[in-house]
Amino acid sequence: MHRVSLHLPDLDDPPSLTHSYDRGGYRITNIEVHATGLNLPGHMAITPDLRVLVSEFGAGAIRDITQPGDYRIPTVGRYAWDLKYPGSIQPISDGRILVADAGAGAIVDVSKPGKVTSDNVLYDGISHPYSLVEFQGRLLVSFSDNSMVGMAEIRPGSRYSLDDLFVYGFPVVKTMEPYPALLGCGGSWSGVLLNDRLILAHAALGAVFDVTTGGSFDELRSSRYAWGLTLPLGMTVDPLDGNLYVTERGAGVIKRIPKTGGYARFAEPFIAGFAEPSCIRFMPNGQTAYVCDRSWNAVYRINLEHRHA
Repeated sequence: MHRVSLHLPDLDDPPSLTHSYDRGGYRITNIEVHATGLNLPGHMAITPDLRVLVSEFGAGAIRDITQPGDYRIPTVGRYAWDLKYPGSIQPISDGRILVADAGAGAIVDVSKPGKVTSDNVLYDGISHPYSLVEFQGRLLVSFSDNSMVGMAEIRPGSRYSLDDLFVYGFPVVKTMEPYPALLGCGGSWSGVLLNDRLILAHAALGAVFDVTTGGSFDELRSSRYAWGLTLPLGMTVDPLDGNLYVTERGAGVIKRIPKTGGYARFAEPFIAGFAEPSCIRFMPNGQTAYVCDRSWNAVYRINLEHRHA
């Protein structure tokens, strides 16, 4: 592990941010740029030993950014590499760390740091896997192809087949980048566990769906948990009081969604001023959060006081 000092480019400093205070939950005490010089940081994970990992979509790598600093040198904090467009990072209950490699159409095991090879592949043959979640003893991954967005159950050692489908038939929007439909934040997912429910965000539809039962879009379209969002991309759950936080890529804010869900266009922002937020992750003690901003190639650190759980 390289220990790095904080150094920011003179002309491309990520901006300072404004914030709001939620009287029923967190009070933000400090916001600072934690890591710069990343290449399209998209997803993060907090490991059981409290390391902060981030996937670099543009560099095909996973970085350990536990230490604050400038990560423009590719080998600084390098954790796993030779991936193709990595998305979600997911520590799972048996101690392994998995990555959805969208470019390779594979789920890979990166429990041991190093170069990723075919030996790391756990499951493959799936189109643009994006977000991973562990749910009721299953490993699930979101994906998109030319006909639909869905979720499939990962069967280790095998290739994707239609028998693996758990959620299917959500619409593809071909004008969105980098994929027809972006589905969320790794580790915390755009399918996260919320009070024993599995929920899935669809950026193009601006909504979060309860997909606990699985099934088709026609069956699940009425199971919206929250809607009226502007390109919801990443989600996580408050580790202390169980509220849902959603990054709105289109609005540059992170919203705290009431536990009842509902229309969220005017939900109070937890924090505002990002250019293109893609992921938020809390430390288990609830006192620190990290946010990826892909437009600034940066990760912010937010220090918090939790008023009550």
